[in-house]
Amino acid sequence: MKKNLFIITSTIFFSNNSLSYSKVRSVFEPSVRYEQLINTIKSIKEININSIIILLESSQLPLAILDSLKEICDDVILFNKIKKLKKISEGPHKGFAEMYMVSHFLYSLKNDYLKNINLIFKISGRYYLNCQFQVNNFSCNKITFKKTDKVYSSRLYTIPPHLLTYFLRKIKIVMFLFK
Repeated sequence: MKKNLFIITSTIFFSNNSLSYSKVRSVFEPSVRYEQLINTIKSIKEININSIIILLESSQLPLAILDSLKEICDDVILFNKIKKLKKISEGPHKGFAEMYMVSHFLYSLKNDYLKNINLIFKISGRYYLNCQFQVNNFSCNKITFKKTDKVYSSRLYTIPPHLLTYFLRKIKIVMFLFK
Protein backbone atom coordinates (compact mmCIF):
# COMPACT_ATOMS: atom_id res chain seq x y z
CA MET A 1 0.00 0.00 0.00
CA LYS A 2 1.31 3.45 -0.93
CA LYS A 3 1.93 5.95 1.84
CA ASN A 4 1.53 9.70 2.02
CA LEU A 5 4.69 11.68 2.63
CA PHE A 6 4.32 14.65 4.97
CA ILE A 7 7.13 17.18 4.87
CA ILE A 8 7.03 19.56 7.81
CA THR A 9 9.05 22.77 7.57
CA SER A 10 10.10 24.40 10.81
CA THR A 11 12.21 27.12 12.36
CA ILE A 12 11.93 26.80 16.13
CA PHE A 13 14.71 29.28 16.92
CA PHE A 14 14.53 32.31 14.66
CA SER A 15 16.40 35.51 13.89
CA ASN A 16 15.17 38.84 15.22
CA ASN A 17 15.77 40.52 11.84
CA SER A 18 12.78 42.26 10.28
CA LEU A 19 10.77 40.72 7.46
CA SER A 20 9.87 42.51 4.24
CA TYR A 21 6.33 43.05 5.56
CA SER A 22 6.82 43.25 9.35
CA LYS A 23 9.37 44.33 11.94
CA VAL A 24 8.30 41.38 14.11
CA ARG A 25 9.49 38.05 12.72
CA SER A 26 7.33 35.94 15.04
CA VAL A 27 4.94 36.59 17.88
CA PHE A 28 5.64 33.10 19.25
CA GLU A 29 8.60 32.25 21.47
CA PRO A 30 10.64 29.14 20.60
CA SER A 31 8.98 27.09 23.37
CA VAL A 32 5.56 27.81 21.85
CA ARG A 33 6.83 27.09 18.35
CA TYR A 34 8.14 23.73 19.60
CA GLU A 35 4.73 22.86 21.10
CA GLN A 36 3.02 23.90 17.86
CA LEU A 37 5.38 21.61 15.94
CA ILE A 38 4.62 18.70 18.28
CA ASN A 39 0.90 19.32 17.67
CA THR A 40 1.51 19.32 13.90
CA ILE A 41 3.22 15.92 14.11
CA LYS A 42 0.56 14.46 16.42
CA SER A 43 -2.24 15.66 14.13
CA ILE A 44 -0.66 13.89 11.14
CA LYS A 45 -0.22 10.67 13.11
CA GLU A 46 -3.80 10.77 14.42
CA ILE A 47 -5.53 11.62 11.15
CA ASN A 48 -3.30 9.99 8.54
CA ILE A 49 -1.92 6.80 10.01
CA ASN A 50 -0.51 5.58 6.70
CA SER A 51 2.12 8.29 6.39
CA ILE A 52 5.81 9.08 6.48
CA ILE A 53 6.75 12.21 8.42
CA ILE A 54 9.93 14.11 7.53
CA LEU A 55 10.85 17.23 9.49
CA LEU A 56 12.98 19.89 7.80
CA GLU A 57 14.36 22.18 10.53
CA SER A 58 16.36 25.31 9.76
CA SER A 59 17.55 26.23 13.25
CA GLN A 60 20.13 24.83 15.65
CA LEU A 61 18.31 22.60 18.14
CA PRO A 62 19.30 21.64 21.66
CA LEU A 63 19.97 17.90 21.85
CA ALA A 64 16.93 17.20 24.06
CA ILE A 65 14.57 18.81 21.53
CA LEU A 66 16.26 17.08 18.59
CA ASP A 67 16.00 13.69 20.31
CA SER A 68 12.32 14.21 21.13
CA LEU A 69 11.58 15.06 17.49
CA LYS A 70 13.53 12.07 16.20
CA GLU A 71 11.34 9.83 18.36
CA ILE A 72 8.11 10.96 16.69
CA CYS A 73 9.22 11.62 13.09
CA ASP A 74 10.45 9.14 10.53
CA ASP A 75 13.37 11.47 9.85
CA VAL A 76 14.62 14.87 10.99
CA ILE A 77 16.81 16.76 8.54
CA LEU A 78 18.72 19.73 9.91
CA PHE A 79 19.62 22.58 7.59
CA ASN A 80 21.23 24.82 10.22
CA LYS A 81 24.80 24.13 9.04
CA ILE A 82 24.19 25.39 5.51
CA LYS A 83 25.57 28.93 5.37
CA LYS A 84 23.46 29.95 2.40
CA LEU A 85 20.26 28.88 4.16
CA LYS A 86 21.25 30.70 7.34
CA LYS A 87 21.68 33.91 5.35
CA ILE A 88 18.36 33.36 3.57
CA SER A 89 16.47 32.45 6.75
CA GLU A 90 17.67 35.62 8.49
CA GLY A 91 16.68 37.72 5.48
CA PRO A 92 13.45 39.58 4.77
CA HIS A 93 11.69 36.70 2.92
CA LYS A 94 11.10 33.71 5.21
CA GLY A 95 9.21 31.85 2.49
CA PHE A 96 12.39 31.73 0.46
CA ALA A 97 14.15 29.75 3.21
CA GLU A 98 11.26 27.31 3.27
CA MET A 99 11.43 26.86 -0.52
CA TYR A 100 15.16 26.26 -0.23
CA MET A 101 14.73 23.45 2.32
CA VAL A 102 11.80 21.84 0.52
CA SER A 103 13.47 21.90 -2.89
CA HIS A 104 16.74 20.48 -1.53
CA PHE A 105 14.89 17.65 0.16
CA LEU A 106 12.68 16.90 -2.85
CA TYR A 107 15.67 16.84 -5.22
CA SER A 108 17.16 14.12 -3.01
CA LEU A 109 14.21 11.75 -3.46
CA LYS A 110 14.81 8.84 -5.79
CA ASN A 111 12.28 7.40 -8.21
CA ASP A 112 12.28 4.05 -6.38
CA TYR A 113 11.25 5.85 -3.18
CA LEU A 114 8.55 7.85 -4.97
CA LYS A 115 6.93 4.69 -6.37
CA ASN A 116 5.70 3.96 -2.84
CA ILE A 117 4.28 7.46 -2.28
CA ASN A 118 0.65 8.36 -2.96
CA LEU A 119 0.89 12.13 -2.35
CA ILE A 120 3.52 14.50 -1.02
CA PHE A 121 2.11 16.96 1.52
CA LYS A 122 4.05 19.98 2.71
CA ILE A 123 2.79 21.54 5.94
CA SER A 124 4.28 24.36 7.98
CA GLY A 125 5.28 23.38 11.50
CA ARG A 126 2.96 25.78 13.28
CA TYR A 127 -0.19 24.38 11.70
CA TYR A 128 -2.01 21.11 12.22
CA LEU A 129 -4.57 18.88 10.58
CA ASN A 130 -8.07 18.78 12.02
CA CYS A 131 -10.98 16.38 11.68
CA GLN A 132 -12.04 18.04 8.41
CA PHE A 133 -8.81 16.96 6.73
CA GLN A 134 -9.42 14.16 4.23
CA VAL A 135 -6.65 12.82 2.01
CA ASN A 136 -9.26 11.95 -0.61
CA ASN A 137 -10.05 15.65 -1.03
CA PHE A 138 -6.65 16.13 -2.69
CA SER A 139 -6.13 15.23 -6.32
CA CYS A 140 -3.46 12.78 -7.39
CA ASN A 141 -3.43 14.53 -10.77
CA LYS A 142 -2.58 18.12 -9.87
CA ILE A 143 -0.54 20.21 -7.46
CA THR A 144 -2.89 21.68 -4.87
CA PHE A 145 -2.47 25.01 -3.05
CA LYS A 146 -5.11 26.92 -1.13
CA LYS A 147 -5.85 30.26 -2.76
CA THR A 148 -7.03 33.22 -0.70
CA ASP A 149 -7.43 36.75 -2.04
CA LYS A 150 -5.31 36.05 -5.14
CA VAL A 151 -2.49 34.63 -2.99
CA TYR A 152 -1.50 30.98 -2.84
CA SER A 153 -0.81 29.76 0.68
CA SER A 154 2.20 27.55 1.37
CA ARG A 155 0.97 26.44 4.82
CA LEU A 156 -0.31 23.18 3.30
CA TYR A 157 -0.01 21.98 -0.26
CA THR A 158 0.25 18.70 -2.14
CA ILE A 159 2.38 17.41 -4.96
CA PRO A 160 1.59 14.15 -6.75
CA PRO A 161 4.90 12.30 -7.24
CA HIS A 162 4.51 12.21 -11.03
CA LEU A 163 4.43 16.05 -11.02
CA LEU A 164 7.49 16.47 -8.81
CA THR A 165 9.88 17.36 -11.65
CA TYR A 166 7.43 19.99 -12.92
CA PHE A 167 7.05 21.41 -9.39
CA LEU A 168 10.81 21.61 -8.85
CA ARG A 169 11.28 23.44 -12.16
CA LYS A 170 8.74 26.06 -11.04
CA ILE A 171 10.36 26.40 -7.59
CA LYS A 172 13.74 26.91 -9.28
CA ILE A 173 12.28 29.80 -11.29
CA VAL A 174 10.80 31.43 -8.17
CA MET A 175 14.04 31.02 -6.25
CA PHE A 176 15.96 32.61 -9.11
CA LEU A 177 13.64 35.63 -8.91
CA PHE A 178 14.45 36.07 -5.19
CA LYS A 179 18.21 36.23 -5.78
